[in-house]
Amino acid sequence: MRVAPQPENEEERLEVLRATGLLDTPPDPEFDGLAELAARILEVPVALVSLVDRDRQWFKARVGLKATETPRDRAFCAHAILKDEPLVVPDAHIDERFSGNPLVIGDPHVRFYAGVPLATSTGHALGTLCVIDRVPRTFEPKQLETLQVLARQVTAQAELRMRNRQLSAARDELSDLFATATDLIQSVSADGAIAFVNRSWCERLGYCEDEVVGRKFWTFFVRSEQDKCRSIFHRLLGGELLPTIETAFVTKQQARVEVEGRVSIHRRPGAAPTTFGVFRDVTDRKRWETERARFFSLSLELMAVYRSDGSFTRLNPAWERVLGYSANELAEVPPFGLLHPADVEGTKEAFQCLVHGQPTAQVDSRWRSKDGSYRWLSWTAALSGQDETIYATARDVTDRRVIEDQIRAQAELLELTHDAILIRELDGRIRLWNLGAQKIFGYSAEEALGRDAAELLATRFPRPRAELEAELRRVGRWDGVLEKVAKDGRVLSVSSRWVLSRDQRGQPELILETMSDVTHRMAVERMKSEFVSTVSHELRTPLTSILGSLRLIEAGAAGPVPDKIAALIRIAYANSERLLRLVNDLLDLERVESGHFVLSPNEVEASALVTHAIDGTRGMADQLGISFVTSVPSNLLVRADPDRIVQALTNLLSNAVKWSTRGQEVRVEVTRGSDGSVKFAVRDRGSGIPPEKLPLLFGRFQQLDGSDARPKGGTGLGLAIAKAIVEQHGGRIGVRSDVGRGTEFWFVVP
Repeated sequence: MRVAPQPENEEERLEVLRATGLLDTPPDPEFDGLAELAARILEVPVALVSLVDRDRQWFKARVGLKATETPRDRAFCAHAILKDEPLVVPDAHIDERFSGNPLVIGDPHVRFYAGVPLATSTGHALGTLCVIDRVPRTFEPKQLETLQVLARQVTAQAELRMRNRQLSAARDELSDLFATATDLIQSVSADGAIAFVNRSWCERLGYCEDEVVGRKFWTFFVRSEQDKCRSIFHRLLGGELLPTIETAFVTKQQARVEVEGRVSIHRRPGAAPTTFGVFRDVTDRKRWETERARFFSLSLELMAVYRSDGSFTRLNPAWERVLGYSANELAEVPPFGLLHPADVEGTKEAFQCLVHGQPTAQVDSRWRSKDGSYRWLSWTAALSGQDETIYATARDVTDRRVIEDQIRAQAELLELTHDAILIRELDGRIRLWNLGAQKIFGYSAEEALGRDAAELLATRFPRPRAELEAELRRVGRWDGVLEKVAKDGRVLSVSSRWVLSRDQRGQPELILETMSDVTHRMAVERMKSEFVSTVSHELRTPLTSILGSLRLIEAGAAGPVPDKIAALIRIAYANSERLLRLVNDLLDLERVESGHFVLSPNEVEASALVTHAIDGTRGMADQLGISFVTSVPSNLLVRADPDRIVQALTNLLSNAVKWSTRGQEVRVEVTRGSDGSVKFAVRDRGSGIPPEKLPLLFGRFQQLDGSDARPKGGTGLGLAIAKAIVEQHGGRIGVRSDVGRGTEFWFVVP
């Protein structure tokens, strides 16, 4: 017995074998059917689809053999994959390569072997389609030709599985890119109904996807723009190419969103045209200038025996699954009667080539289903015997063609977006660099691909890069503003979003990054912050002096004060105090937004934080007849800046007191989450807040009217400051409210 040497391209071959995803998978009717067909046609007891792994041969399909694998050093197939031509062993007992093989002298007692290598289009032999007999025999040329035809079908199946896996990965990759795009992306059918919108579209306009899909697209534009948008849509359907479009959406809350973008039309054979629009939200820019799909492919193998005129003599059950006809209905179909008219001549020519001596023929054609639709079938056929009988197999590739069209359409959309979109390896090397990235940073794809993104763009991170990447691995995404240097030396501020992509085993694989140029916006915001800071500082000193002077006058330092003047002084003092609180709140907010709001975190008991916040609010509560009820576990520690958390709690408590009625309670609860975070909740039993007002609460200068007439006071900045403090701690803040039953404000600190 002689052990087969390894092929020269063994490592490449094993890599391709693993890429098919076939090893150690359950039985598959397509492969089982081909093995069964080989055994029947060639009249042998054993037929195998054998895949040659590193140390074994594993049987994807087997007929007449119980074993699922054998050692590679005993495998006939290990010899067969060394050459392109089939390996035929008429009698293993007298062949020096196999005469001492345990598979020959023992079970399963192999005497005859014929195996055809399963060579891919790249020239890598995955294994063999082989037939075995327990007695010596000869193999006629026609029999060998039949085995080769069937082997090509096995190889085609394996390559199809590999391509489908690659298509699936590509579609998932593009879907992730779509999901992370910050532009508003929509797809509209020929009848004007919306077929698709991305996450940014829904988030910006305030809708969920179910509320949008199926509705006419123009209803989401402001009324004055609807006729123009319908006209643009019909011009596109008529074949006109249009430049950048400027228009305005309207949100669910009836707010205007100014956008600019491009719309293209996508046409597929046999399908209605579809338009794709990519829009950039320019609402903020306008204001500052003028005052900015389950991809899967189910491969169903069809088998048929034809006469040369195209009529059926035998069909397998897969026909009914794919086309919907019963066997009796198919028997009544005339030759080529189900073919699409445009595909009849090409299919006839392929059959005639077989009759005139061509060993095999391949053709893709459309076949009419029972429901009237057409399915794309990819055929491979061979002539067998002397009676011009044609044996053919086909796989349904309709879904694959649809998916390929979708991927091409998504790739076109990707090039329309104004955002820079990158795919990075875990080590930072750039794998994808879109047109938006080229426009923003000035580097072409050829210059960028393979380079480390941070080095290429001289990225300046707000925290050490290792910390950001650790956070990305932990939570799966990261958002923030980065500084990057363009090819021409300009320093750009970009709003960056990272999303971690994982493989089928859940292991980190790629990083998807989208970036928008916010340099202009950041410059304007810095100017605004500097203005607020300067004005606030200039007001603070004279206000303090005014308050002191008013207090001295009220105390009689300048002599007796008449009652009428005293009342006016008290009004002036109260309003000056309120103005000073507003100035202090503005300064706090400016420090947070400018990055000068430095935290000093310590381990502190949650109960102490709650006590300090209540003490700071008790005077107001006592005056209004409001009591506090607390539920705080003892010895519950939280790592935070105590002064800032007390400030945030005090803002929530003062709001709760203001919105409560005399005699009511304000409840304060603190709990620890399963992830170790600590949640603070403040609940009142006041009049509640209407649902449409909730999204506004954490903005600046937001003071909502209550159901009672009591003035609430305040600066309208307390909740904005509380939100900023919580987010500086890496936490989150929110509100729940039932009109007539009360409101709960809460925040979580990690």
